[in-house]
Amino acid sequence: MAKRIKDRWPERRRDAIDHAETLVAATTQTLPVNLGRIAACRQVRSVQFKQLLTDGGLAVEGDGFRIYVRCEPGQEEDFTQRFENDGTGGTLPERVRHRARFTIAHEIAHTLFYDTRKTPPALRVRVDDPASSSNLELACNIVAGSLVLPEELIPRHLAHLESLQPAELRKLCDTAVISGETLVRRFQRLRRFPHPEAILVSARERDGDWRIEAISRHYSLRELFSSAKPGASIRTLVNDPDFILMGGEMREVVVAFGKSAAAGAMLFSSELIGSRKRARNVLISGVRVDQ
Repeated sequence: MAKRIKDRWPERRRDAIDHAETLVAATTQTLPVNLGRIAACRQVRSVQFKQLLTDGGLAVEGDGFRIYVRCEPGQEEDFTQRFENDGTGGTLPERVRHRARFTIAHEIAHTLFYDTRKTPPALRVRVDDPASSSNLELACNIVAGSLVLPEELIPRHLAHLESLQPAELRKLCDTAVISGETLVRRFQRLRRFPHPEAILVSARERDGDWRIEAISRHYSLRELFSSAKPGASIRTLVNDPDFILMGGEMREVVVAFGKSAAAGAMLFSSELIGSRKRARNVLISGVRVDQ
């Protein structure tokens, strides 16, 4: 019988997340996280905006790293200077700041898989096949979420962890300077406190329909609305003509599920999309209620 090879990526991800949390604790205790300080701790010599075909890239040099972030022609110097001035990226234009901050955090995460004691830094993992490359990118996305929204800071900014309202979630997004999608994906990876007893959703308008970008559930709600997943229409979760995302006027609606003893209902709440300048993305929360 062939010997089974142990998958070490879960362990590598945990180690990288632990390292990321240590870096955050050593550099900042407030939101938004100062990514510039964290980058400097990882021997990143500069963060530069330039024209790229991808969102970002990491260059390995003799004395450390350089991070590159995609921008449009003519924006290179302005954006680079803005980030250098405050280290958070919070002064970047609204249309790019969420993506740029996550990209920088993602590239910082890549440095955690290098041995910086060597000159130049040497990659500590093999990524010579599609599977390992995919695992590395997944790990860096998870670590990036830990960097832009450290778990230990979440309770300080959310008053009611058991029944989160979209307005509270949006306020946290604005404070942390992250997208709604990043926030919801962050809740999928909580380690230090329980996931709220809720379903959290980030949805985006595409081709006249609202589609799920990310969804995170409390373990007790994992079997409900199984068709509601990234890429699916919000109708897989809430299909009520009175709901605001369906063209109605109700910000909150009750949706029944199941039959007989397993029956129940969820109260879904949405942001008031007319109250935001760019109502292309909304946050939705769902909590179980008695019928």
